[in-house]
Parts: sequence; C-alpha cells; structure tokens
Amino acid sequence: MIGSLKNLGTVTALMAMVVPHAAFAQDCVAQQDVNDAVVYAFPLFIESFEGKCGDSLSPTGFLATGSDDMVAAFTERQDAAWPGTLRLINQFTHHGRTPGEDKDDSTDDRFAEILDALPESVIRPFFDAIVMQKITEVIPMKDCGNIERGLELVAPLPPENIGGLAAFMFEMTDVKNPDICPYETE
Repeated sequence: MIGSLKNLGTVTALMAMVVPHAAFAQDCVAQQDVNDAVVYAFPLFIESFEGKCGDSLSPTGFLATGSDDMVAAFTERQDAAWPGTLRLINQFTHHGRTPGEDKDDSTDDRFAEILDALPESVIRPFFDAIVMQKITEVIPMKDCGNIERGLELVAPLPPENIGGLAAFMFEMTDVKNPDICPYETE
C-alpha cells in the first residue's frame, strides 16, 4: 500500500501536466484540496484498478462484490470536488515558479498554452483519460491483492474521511514539492 501511496504522488505530478496553468503564490497546498483530489480521482482509480487487476482477483473478493456502493458514493461527489482538484493541480504545477516568470518555450509550456485555450468541458475528460492511463501504468500486478484489501478496509468510511485521511497521511509523511499546508481547525 505504501508503494501505491508513492505512486499517487507520481500520478498527481502527471495530472498537473494536463491542466492549464494559473498563478499561485502559496508555498503549500490546502489539505481540503488534497481531500477533494482524492475524492475526485477515486472512481478513476477504481476503474483503472479493475482494468489492470480485475482478472487476477477473486470473483468473490471486494472488487467484484462490494466496491460498487463505495464508488457510487465518490462519483456523487466528483463535480463538487473538481474545483479543489483543479486548484491542487495548478498549485502543484506552479510550485517553485513565480507568477509572471518567463517561459522557456519548452514542450510542457507549449502544451499548457494549448490547454489554456480549451474550455474546461474538454479538459476534464482529457484529464480523466490521462489519469486513468497513468494509474494503470503505476499499479504493480504484485500489489493487486494488497490494494483490494486496503480498499475493503476503508470502504465503510465516507468519501470525505478517506480524502481527509489521505491528506493527513501526506502531511504526516512530509510530502514535498509542494508541501501540504498544516491542518487548520475551524
């Protein structure tokens, strides 16, 4: 499961490459935005996981018998979680770059300019497809059973708790580039 958490950072970085840029001066990402990104990406993760691991798992295991209700709870919240997900990706993309900084005409910058010109209704499905492809690539087949077990363990939790738990874990494990902002109590 820890290897899969490391891969989440890789997927987040890859997600950042496909979203238009915006200027952010903040040095850390808000835990609520991390929470939103986890909630948003969860159905994409499950679909990718099922495509990669489904045939290797038990037909009576959690993925085959208990994941539909869990995925439905996340899917219901995807639209509400998208703005926070987009903020996180934009912040991740711009970490270490000052607003107005000259671009170096790299392929990534030209790609970002193209995406800046596209409406969000085009970017979001494109983003989803790339995220799903990258998730499929980073899941090692040897971890399929452990991932299924982890999903079954967190299945009783509401989506917001799972997203919050992920944000907490990223803060506690000192995720960098960018940092996770400290938790703010209300």
